[in-house]
Amino acid sequence: MIQLTTEERIIKAKIRLQKQSPFFAHLVMNMSIQEDKNGRLPVPTMGVDPKGNAIYNVEFIDSLTDAQLKGVLCHETMHVALQHLIRLGKKQALIWNVATDMAINWIITQEGYQLPEKGIIPDSNGRVVIETEDGKKYFDVPDKTADQLYEELVKELPECKCDCHDGGGNCGSGTPDPNGTGGQCCPCQGGFDNHFYGDDMSEEEQEALGKEWRGKLVDAATAAKARGRLPGSIERLVDELLNPKLDWRTILHQFITKDIPYDYTMRKPGRRSHSLGIYLPDVLKENLNITCTVDTSGSISREEYRVFATELMAMASSFQQINMDIIYWDTRVVGEIKVTRGKEKDILEKAHLGGGGTSMSCLGEHFKNKQPPKIMIHLTDGYTEHDPYLPNCKHLFVIPEHGTDSALKELGMVARLD
Repeated sequence: MIQLTTEERIIKAKIRLQKQSPFFAHLVMNMSIQEDKNGRLPVPTMGVDPKGNAIYNVEFIDSLTDAQLKGVLCHETMHVALQHLIRLGKKQALIWNVATDMAINWIITQEGYQLPEKGIIPDSNGRVVIETEDGKKYFDVPDKTADQLYEELVKELPECKCDCHDGGGNCGSGTPDPNGTGGQCCPCQGGFDNHFYGDDMSEEEQEALGKEWRGKLVDAATAAKARGRLPGSIERLVDELLNPKLDWRTILHQFITKDIPYDYTMRKPGRRSHSLGIYLPDVLKENLNITCTVDTSGSISREEYRVFATELMAMASSFQQINMDIIYWDTRVVGEIKVTRGKEKDILEKAHLGGGGTSMSCLGEHFKNKQPPKIMIHLTDGYTEHDPYLPNCKHLFVIPEHGTDSALKELGMVARLD
């Protein structure tokens, strides 16, 4: 029997994927898979970056069965195709790793592929069990995105304070616990692979890369569908990526926290200075100015306004570095109030609702000779003039169920107030 080299085994796995799953095969063919020969990025198993460059350790690949190797290739390519490596933001890296692995591995195992035992693999019912200091935690994976799983995990798992995830790596089972409990540093294993995040990429580069891989994902789904080989779970996944249905509160939270600016200070050493023996700067969070606007033309109900205002108050109270103002408008600005902890009642009971027409351009006029905020969040039904004149900043439009985004979707992000 001829003994194949590691590289030949990977090529063989790619060929078999073409016969078994045109969807995964199409994506894997867009990957660059190479051995980590010079140890530039020492990887004990396999790792992948946002651009689709995968590197592997020969000993790890040689330890896999042919069935597991196909599963691992599918696993790595799905991280890239679903843009997990450019969507970390300010999430906790380990918990995001776990959430993305749970979502991907459920899809892969449902398609009949095998994965290494060290992976975070849901059981046949789609459940993952994680051991914590408080006992076992159970998480159901089916029909959930990685974002939804992250929101569940971050509420149940303690934040890991170790440094072994810096740069996208994973926590090894032998890493000592810096919290002093004497056990592992993390509540769960970090999976079998390494994730290299696009932290050094600009926002424009990340958007361009995301657009490129969204196109490849659609091409893969189209090719598989033409052959009658596109599983229903994959079809839903593609739809969710291209038309995300996140809860509006999640979008609001991510939209704000992503832009909280950071700087560094040498006034006190960073927490890693002692362990490394080097005086490192500490992170200094600066203030973020946000303006929230409320359409008072009469189409926003009091209940919708109350829900919106309550969420804004909770957001402002959660982050000391957020300065928030609320502007009320219809065809002109009719009121303005600063969000502070002492004005919750005033904001929730503000009665600027029930006006007449709608012209969103009044917001642009309001800031014409003023410094605009970095972020504006608008509660509006969207029935306004086409291409309204708005301040030059980032915009999030929160639209009630009865509203429309036709005049606004090209101006910023849209979330539905369900």
